[in-house]
Order: sequence, then structure tokens, then C-alpha cells
Amino acid sequence: MEAAEVIKAKFPNAKVTEFSNIQYQAAYEHVLRCSSRLEKESKFLISIGKTICNRPSDKNLEACKRVVLQTSDALGLDRRSLVVLAALSCVYESRDGTGFLASRKVLKPKSNYQESDAFNALSDLRALELFIAFSSIDAPKFHFCTSDRALAGIWCGLNPRNVRWENEVLTFDLSIDEALFPSLPIEDRTENVLLDY
Repeated sequence: MEAAEVIKAKFPNAKVTEFSNIQYQAAYEHVLRCSSRLEKESKFLISIGKTICNRPSDKNLEACKRVVLQTSDALGLDRRSLVVLAALSCVYESRDGTGFLASRKVLKPKSNYQESDAFNALSDLRALELFIAFSSIDAPKFHFCTSDRALAGIWCGLNPRNVRWENEVLTFDLSIDEALFPSLPIEDRTENVLLDY
């Protein structure tokens, strides 16, 4: 709140969104929950690096998907989490490598994925998650603005909407569409099919 006052004093014509203490507390609690997941998500990315570093052949798609989902389950990650969805997007990107490949640009998978690689990817995904979380707060509308085209690509590809908190867990409806999952058959582009094996 003090920072908002400083900004308004320096830039009197700027529109500064202000949040209440309750809204700041909710954001802080979300950051704490995110931090507690960091180790699991890092292990997840390190574990699946070899699986998603190269595009699987058509006959290996389901096997790669199974590895991603089994790894997330073993680590206690939600299959709907951004890191799992981004990994699945790498599995189901275009076979010839054409297109924008937003998830690959954020995760930067490789066979010898390290903790530092995971930290960088998760920092980007965390920023996206915080934007999604803020859209659930009863506050003035804000706009997502970033110079990171890959992060914006994931946002647009998932099209998060109907954002809500259920049992203190951030939940939202999303799209499973061609932008992030081009090699997933049209009839399989549903959350139930993508997140099941």
C-alpha cells in the first residue's frame, strides 16, 4: 500500500490499482502455497526431462503421456497444474516442430535438466499462476501484460476462465485446444481424455 502511494505521488496521472489487506493476505497465502510445491515441481521437471526433451513419435505419444502423469501422481502434483499441462503440451506439440511451441520455450526441456533449469521455468509459470489467481479476487479488472511471448502463448492457449478457490485450491476452467496440443486428435481435446490414461 505504501508503494502505491509513492507511485501515485511520482506519477499523478497513472492509474494505480489498490488492493485491500484481505486481498494482499490472500495473495501472500497463495505465494506460500506455491513455495511449498516448488520442490515437488522441480523434481517433476528433472524426472521428465528425458521424456519430453525430444518430440515423441506418434506410436510413443501415449507412453510419454503416461510417464508425465505417473510422475506427477507419484510426486503428489495436481494433474491440472500448469507445470503438468505445460509438460503435456510438449508431448502433444506438432510432429514437425512447426508452430510457436510456447510450452517448450518456457520449460526448455533437455535430457540433463537441472534444478536451476526447473527454477527458471517454474518462476515463469508461477507468474502466470499469480495472474490467474488475481483474476479471482474481487478487485478492479487488470490486464495481463508481458514481453514474454511464450508465457502469453500458454495463457492464450489455456484460456483460463471461471477462476475460483475450492477448498483453498486455485481452480479454473481451461481449454485443451490446438494452440498448445496440436497433435492431440480433435476428438481427444477434452480435459478428461488428456489427463487420463
